[in-house]
Amino acid sequence: MLNQKQSYTGELSENRSFNAAGTLGVITAPSTGHGQATTNGDPAAPHGDPVFQAGPDPRKEASQSRQQAVLRRLQSAYLMAIQMKRDPWDFAIEISDVGSADTSDLRSLIYKGLMEHRAETTSQGSPRRTFQNETDVMLSSRSCFIITPQGIRTLVAWMSSRPESDGTQASVGTGDHQQTPVWDSNRRELRLGDRVVKLFRWPAQNQETILNAFQAQGWPAMIADPLPQDPNICAKRRLHDTIKCLNRRRIQKLIKFRGDGTGRGVKLELMPLET
Repeated sequence: MLNQKQSYTGELSENRSFNAAGTLGVITAPSTGHGQATTNGDPAAPHGDPVFQAGPDPRKEASQSRQQAVLRRLQSAYLMAIQMKRDPWDFAIEISDVGSADTSDLRSLIYKGLMEHRAETTSQGSPRRTFQNETDVMLSSRSCFIITPQGIRTLVAWMSSRPESDGTQASVGTGDHQQTPVWDSNRRELRLGDRVVKLFRWPAQNQETILNAFQAQGWPAMIADPLPQDPNICAKRRLHDTIKCLNRRRIQKLIKFRGDGTGRGVKLELMPLET
């Protein structure tokens, strides 16, 4: 039986800022090694009898793939909310629109704290969406979801295949003078410390979406492609072109963006500050 809790309604003020990263850590991506027989360091294996180390479970990998697809869908909606300065629940994804994930996948994501769910209570003809908080994982046709800060960090870790791209915060400098980039979406300025790296005088939706993603996630060394998925557009080509545009017309070349080599992520490089 659903608990009657506080409901959300309305929109955010224009001055509210989002920080999806918070201070949460990164969940390490699962190992992809294959099972193998070994006798090393196992006293329970008499006469060198091999001990089998279990390999990856295909069903678990398939479930993680489905969960990753859900998080990518929720991340796109979340970033759109940030860009439009709306509450993330205004862009919550309905259970009917989460793709091929089953209820077990969704409950797993909720239990892990990677997404949050509420039951939609919006009346027909209402100009705003309203939701009822849920304290359990009882899902229904009214269930809607948003990604959590931990979900964003976990998605970054899953999409990363290199140790240096584990989601740690990017900074430059030495001692007490380390700097982290700042994307000011109101002034449309990308800064490093007090230095303006790039100023946008005209709308650039794809570039700004990537900068919003970096800002929301606390400027990790790499993020997953945050651009909304479109079946009519080659995602890898679009991301490649957007990265090239990000590196153009920089006022000061203190920040450089590049692809992660797979066409699915954006990496960040910071140049040492001049003294």
